[in-house]
Amino acid sequence: SGCTPLYIAALNNHEDILSTLITAGADINEANDDGSTPFSIATKNWDKDIMVTLIAAGADINQVNLDGLTPLHIAASYGDKDIASTLIAAGADINQQNKCGLTPLYTSAKNGHKDILSLLIAAGADINQPNKNGSTPLYTAAKNGHKDNVSILIAAGADINQADKENSTPLCIAAENKHQDIVSTLITAGADILQADVDGSTPLCIAARSGHEGIVSTLIAAGADINLPDKVQYYIRITNIIVLT
Repeated sequence: SGCTPLYIAALNNHEDILSTLITAGADINEANDDGSTPFSIATKNWDKDIMVTLIAAGADINQVNLDGLTPLHIAASYGDKDIASTLIAAGADINQQNKCGLTPLYTSAKNGHKDILSLLIAAGADINQPNKNGSTPLYTAAKNGHKDNVSILIAAGADINQADKENSTPLCIAAENKHQDIVSTLITAGADILQADVDGSTPLCIAARSGHEGIVSTLIAAGADINLPDKVQYYIRITNIIVLT
């Protein structure tokens, strides 16, 4: 596995051995076979004391593993605000992207960690940075049903109409995944209810296709055009739902 004695000491929370190895000149940034360093494993284990020791010794806090994840990505994924705060205070790159284009802020938005999301926003993270598919933090929060994160991002000035590469907006994906409370939040914030994806589907078409009558009613009440068909003339289904309700 290519694990160094320093890595093993960090893995097993042996701070005394870690300090001895550092004093003896151990390479604090040497990674094992999967790209993990003593610092990244300390982050994953939520071991702040070892992290602080490694930072003081000059550990690279932005070094990535084979998946392109930095320690801050890991902290954002696991939802540890204290560790994330330590990393940010030490100068971690808050906008660094992994191989899929995900930033720590995107990761926290996706996983529902609102405290870390707020922390990263306060630190100046880019709230509209998309991943490689064009999905923004607001988009992934809407997709995964994290209403609090959606509200936090909107309050911070996120672009509510920024679409992914399929021209799907946060409102489109919220409608598709049947998150009525998020649909209402986005509409209240001024989301474009007529913006269609690459298939010509508006949020109303998508809601009808998903069979969510409540969202259909919400969109119609907000002024959605029931006569805008998508590329397969899906307005017929919309009309059927309206008649049935």
